[in-house]
Amino acid sequence: MQQASDNNYDLYILDVAMPKLDGLSLCHQLRTDYLAKRIDQFMIRTNRFVAREKAFSREVSHELRTPLASSRAALDVARTLLVSSDKPLAKCLDRMYRANKDMSHLIETFLLLGREVDNTQVIPEFDLNILVEQAFTKHQYLSRGDAVSCVNGVAKNTLCQTHQQYLSIVLDNLIRNALQHTQSGAVTVSYQEQCISVSDTGDGISEVAASEIQTDVMQKSGIGLTIVRRFCEAQGWVLSIESKVGHGTTVTIALNK
Repeated sequence: MQQASDNNYDLYILDVAMPKLDGLSLCHQLRTDYLAKRIDQFMIRTNRFVAREKAFSREVSHELRTPLASSRAALDVARTLLVSSDKPLAKCLDRMYRANKDMSHLIETFLLLGREVDNTQVIPEFDLNILVEQAFTKHQYLSRGDAVSCVNGVAKNTLCQTHQQYLSIVLDNLIRNALQHTQSGAVTVSYQEQCISVSDTGDGISEVAASEIQTDVMQKSGIGLTIVRRFCEAQGWVLSIESKVGHGTTVTIALNK
């Protein structure tokens, strides 16, 4: 019995003649021991995998953030020392600076997506108007001068109680996506009845069936809305998208009530 339990054989041929153990009982015992060992092995592999993932996240966080911070500091110095008449070089440095900010944003987003959500923590209230204003400020470099205006339609002192860091990432991606697809007009953020909306006056997309519009917009808008969808699924928020060619797109997030 011990030998059979210690070795995971693929086939057992039983010829049992024991007073207190028949063949059926022996089969049941062997199966129970086998399943218990498999479950133990699975738990060990899972724990090792989780430990590797946590270690990887820590290492990636440090190894990626450090060179990005160094390169951004160098770019800041270069832009400060730049001669105003050297416009081609200024344009090149601005592009490098934007790419650096985009990469930093993506790294922070993916690291946050990889963390497990702790729903046991008490969620404090925060001013949604300030959060929207901060998101517009971070992405001001994407606006095309006076051609596109950023409108914060959220009233001042509007308190919101949800995961602020997650909502900040969602707003960043929605505003970034809206500014990238708007040549003129406005990008507007509004809030009403636990629903936050980001609207733009961009090109929009052609009319499609209601059941297909989300997929269509997601595919044409790149990684930004894909990230938004993943965060909404993690938080239980409801994502809806309305878009019409020539009139722009509105993305609405219904927060937890």
